[in-house]
Amino acid sequence: MIVARRSRYPDDMHGSSRIIEAAFAALRLVAVLSVVAVGGTPGPAAFAEPSSPAADAVRQPVTTSPSADSEFNRGVRARLAQDWPSAVDAFRGAIAQRAEFPEAWNELGFALRNQGRYPESLQAYDEALRLRPNFPEALEYLGEAYVKLGRLDDAVARFERTLQLEPDNAAAWANLAAAAATRQQPDQAVELGRKALGLARQQGKTPLADQIESWLNTLPHADSGSAPSVPAPALPPP
Repeated sequence: MIVARRSRYPDDMHGSSRIIEAAFAALRLVAVLSVVAVGGTPGPAAFAEPSSPAADAVRQPVTTSPSADSEFNRGVRARLAQDWPSAVDAFRGAIAQRAEFPEAWNELGFALRNQGRYPESLQAYDEALRLRPNFPEALEYLGEAYVKLGRLDDAVARFERTLQLEPDNAAAWANLAAAAATRQQPDQAVELGRKALGLARQQGKTPLADQIESWLNTLPHADSGSAPSVPAPALPPP
């Protein structure tokens, strides 16, 4: 069963109050490092879950002067089309209209990250978290950016904080599993990965569950320590 749930963005965000996760499940899995750890353990794979409002939930009437919300919605449409330059432009437009707009700062960070503009991306995430310290999506996105930058300890701290706020976040558990694999901790990687897999199945996130299961099958067996017989799967890029 495909599960849809409400966005965790505030209800007063016009046209952006709902998120249909299953429609974007394939986009919520990214490979963040291509290295293979020493000893045959697969390199880490981050299972990202960006929050993408449904396209039909962000349509706005055409106005002569764009508002912060209409610019935000324009950015979401560009994000869905993976038009990152347009997304950056739109989210910056939203912030110009409303500086204290944590959702726009978070989405700006994601769009910048997808252009490889990491210093600017980190600054955007930091501003989102300054405005809303307990912002799960921003914490998770920031953790994914840290993984790509090789800052594994910082990444793990953000994923753990995400789980304090959202204990059933399957992607955050999977990210921790990938971090454990990178640290040559196969037993912990398997344990965390199985927890992530169970949550993804319970929540009806079939594509996410399939990706986690495929990744788990590449890990050494926890009891024997044997190396996997197949390479880590190539996950879709962000």
